[in-house]
Amino acid sequence: MKQRATLLLGLLCLASPTFANPTLLLNGGTMDFDYMEVPPGSVNGHFSSNGVIVKAPPIEGTAAATFELDGDFWAVVVGAVEDGANFVDGGVILVKDPDNPIVAGTYDLDGVNGALVFIDNALGWIPPLDFKDTNWSQELADIVADGKHSSVSGSVTFSTFGDFVVAGTFETVTFDAATGIELAVTNGTFNVDTTTSVESQSFTQVKALYR
Repeated sequence: MKQRATLLLGLLCLASPTFANPTLLLNGGTMDFDYMEVPPGSVNGHFSSNGVIVKAPPIEGTAAATFELDGDFWAVVVGAVEDGANFVDGGVILVKDPDNPIVAGTYDLDGVNGALVFIDNALGWIPPLDFKDTNWSQELADIVADGKHSSVSGSVTFSTFGDFVVAGTFETVTFDAATGIELAVTNGTFNVDTTTSVESQSFTQVKALYR
């Protein structure tokens, strides 16, 4: 399990160096989940992001995007939390389907075709909103944080996956290779419902909406 968690970002992101040809960008909604160290320890709590992510000044929120890259279909949901001055916590769900566009249904969070990455107490992190040009493998590797907890098992269910709403639930077990801490993530939910179609607007226009 530990080796699998250590290799998670490489396995997921070698095939996804950048977001390319996104079909939908949504910014505005919620992500919530509980987390508990296994066996019981000191890392326990509740993650909650609610609103529209704004990079400067930092304002917490939740965003989502879909895209196709090298024949694979991807979806991402990002929640970011700030402490009044800086972004400190993040939840990132990445899901890949090699054959078909992501639709409503259940997908594995096994560290290969899908994962939750929980960023705990980050230093100097700014969640990207330019989904077209973000390199997530580098993004996650560069984050300095007390914990970067990556899925080794579990699943996410998209109850709604449409042009105006991406919503669902998830549960997973994560492992932080740097600290050896394992977390049980439960009661996970997300609902992103503020929509900007990048088929009808340029990325300059899209980014301008959220600055």
